[in-house]
Amino acid sequence: MYERVYADRGGDSESVDEVSTAAGNIVEAGRLADFIAGTLPSLSHVERQSVLEQNDARSRLQFINQQLAREVELLELRRRFSRRCRVSSHRASGSSTCANS
Repeated sequence: MYERVYADRGGDSESVDEVSTAAGNIVEAGRLADFIAGTLPSLSHVERQSVLEQNDARSRLQFINQQLAREVELLELRRRFSRRCRVSSHRASGSSTCANS
C-alpha cells in the first residue's frame, strides 16, 4: 500500500523501489512508523512530529495505517473522477468537461 501511495504521489520507479527496499529492511515497528511518517508526501510537518512524539509503536503504526488508507481512498477518487472526465469529453465531441483531470 505504501509503495502505491508513494508512486502515485510522484515518486519515480527507482525511488519507489529504494523506499520499498529500505522500509522492508526495518524490523522494529516503531522505526517503520517513523520511516513512513518521514517519507509519506501527504503528511504535514505537524503530523510527522505527532507520530514521533507517540511512545507506543502500535499507536504510531495505527496512525500511519489510517493516513495510508486515506491516501488510497483519495487516489481512487481521483482515478474515478479522471475516468469520468475522459468519458464525458469523448461524449462531448472532444471538448473536455473537466478541469485539472
